[in-house]
Amino acid sequence: MRIPHLSASGIIFMLITGAYAQNARLDALANNFIIGDIGVLIGYPASAMPYTDVIQATAYENGSFGPLFAIKSIGEWGALGVIANQESYLRNNFYTDSKKYLSGSIGQMNGLPDEIPPFPHLLFAAEAGPVTFGLDLFYTIAKVNTTPGNEHEGSIRNAGALFNVDFLLGNFGVYPFAGFSIPNTEGKLATDNEQNDITVATEKANMINAGLDVGFTISYTDFTLGGVFTSEKYQFSNTRNDTKTTSPEQGLQDITLYAGAESWPEGNIMFSLVYTYDLLNFEKVDRIETSSDTLDQRADSTVQTNSFILSGEYYLPVDRIVDNLVFRGGLYWEVADMKNEITTDTLSAGGSSKTAFEGPHQVSDVVPTIGLGLTRGWFTFDIATRLAGWEGAISGPPIVTGSLTINFGGRDE
Repeated sequence: MRIPHLSASGIIFMLITGAYAQNARLDALANNFIIGDIGVLIGYPASAMPYTDVIQATAYENGSFGPLFAIKSIGEWGALGVIANQESYLRNNFYTDSKKYLSGSIGQMNGLPDEIPPFPHLLFAAEAGPVTFGLDLFYTIAKVNTTPGNEHEGSIRNAGALFNVDFLLGNFGVYPFAGFSIPNTEGKLATDNEQNDITVATEKANMINAGLDVGFTISYTDFTLGGVFTSEKYQFSNTRNDTKTTSPEQGLQDITLYAGAESWPEGNIMFSLVYTYDLLNFEKVDRIETSSDTLDQRADSTVQTNSFILSGEYYLPVDRIVDNLVFRGGLYWEVADMKNEITTDTLSAGGSSKTAFEGPHQVSDVVPTIGLGLTRGWFTFDIATRLAGWEGAISGPPIVTGSLTINFGGRDE
């Protein structure tokens, strides 16, 4: 049985936003997240064991770099590694909202980057018979200090951990995982008059993620069933002259269920099909004070997505300049429905009103992807492209992603 895979909710987020995959192989396979690959380390640190003594680097067509994996074995029982250029499982909503709140409370935060810096993650895995444990630790910070005239400073940071366990019993496997982080936003405006000083703080902030994969093998096919739950909540405050005001409480809940199969009818041919259902809810709760009453207003935006991924791979032995050529391709298709709802509760009168409207029913294009892999000894080079970016027969499709993998002789799947 192959080791499990990427976080389904994370993959859906990448597909919806058009972001790149973890590496060129997965990009060419339409971001198929149930396929065994070194990219599984993002969200499944226990899966470092089959990829020890391996380094992989990825670059994109826009000149940016993707995740850098570096894993070293510790005897026969463990592995230690890092993942660089990878976000800390923190959605951009918290970071973006933090920047906006800091700017609105104490002044422009132009020194803060557009996105929170991707500090390296530290990975550790240990194997004991049929059980493998994995731990991912991460910390990141963005900060700015300015001193012309009034001094103001601000920082946004996130620290957390992700833990998972692999239980393998013959052809059956169970893979639970859970993670959390505690993001924090702080700011201060210092003036000549202390009564005008403003302090910004995080009132509430927590991010949790948990899920379970179940896998089993029948003949030459690996089947996977699983689910992921993600919850994020945060609220900010600013204090001036001992008077505190708070922002609306915001957050999201994301439930993902998926089922798929990866089949190897021949030793050099792979087919895979995945179905995913995702229910994503954004919420914003605000208390509104009026001259006559106090209102609690809750705004919910819900996106329900059904998606399908079809992938295939063919290994062709060459034994000349390269050892193998690998041809890959995939298709991705999704259907999404959106709904918005506003509920207002009048606290003193006990009344409630609700306004709801359906968003557009969106059906995506079928997005085809193709790729090529070359292997020679320790080295593997993969490229991938999305045919949607092909502007003409002469120019050809653009190379969207390229990955170089060096295997120094460690264990392999």
